Parts: sequence; structure tokens; C-alpha cells
Amino acid sequence: EVICFGTQVRAYVEPLQATLEYHYEGYAAAMSSGDIMQAALNNLFGTGTCSFAGVNLQTAYEKCAESVNFMHERKVLIFMIQLQCIQRSVFKLIGTDEKPK
Repeated sequence: EVICFGTQVRAYVEPLQATLEYHYEGYAAAMSSGDIMQAALNNLFGTGTCSFAGVNLQTAYEKCAESVNFMHERKVLIFMIQLQCIQRSVFKLIGTDEKPK
């Protein structure tokens, strides 16, 4: 939890790309301790930051798909729905209204 929200503060000091690693570390720490909610939260924040940081659209698309699948498998639907809003924006930037096949 501290990693997830502390990283949001760091985003004001460092470039967004530099904060991605903290979310990935927070996700790994939460998964190793079995805390699915914190893992999903770090996953949501990391994927959102990845999209907002201006990474390659294909990379953002893959990260969104991976994160949505993670959240769907673990039934963390509130985070999944929030992430699908970001995913739709990535789809629009790619030039499609639907999930590419």
C-alpha cells in the first residue's frame, strides 16, 4: 500500500517512466505476500501510469490486456472496470473502437 501511493507522490518529482518500476516492485511484493487487492491496485496504477507516460501504444495495449486478464481471473472487478476505461483510450489511440483480434 505504501509503495503504491508513495509512488504517486514521486511522479511529481521524477518522470512518469521512472515511477513504473516502483509499481512493478509493489505488485511483486503484494503477490509474494498473497495480498491480491494490493497487487491489483499496484497493477492498476502501473498500467495507468504506463499509458499516461507515453510508452509505445503496442506495449500499452499488451500491458492493459495482461492486467485486465489478471483482474478478471482473480475477480477484482472494480479495478478491472477502471482499467477498461484506460484500455478503451489505448484502443482509440491505436485507431480501433474494439479489442483488436
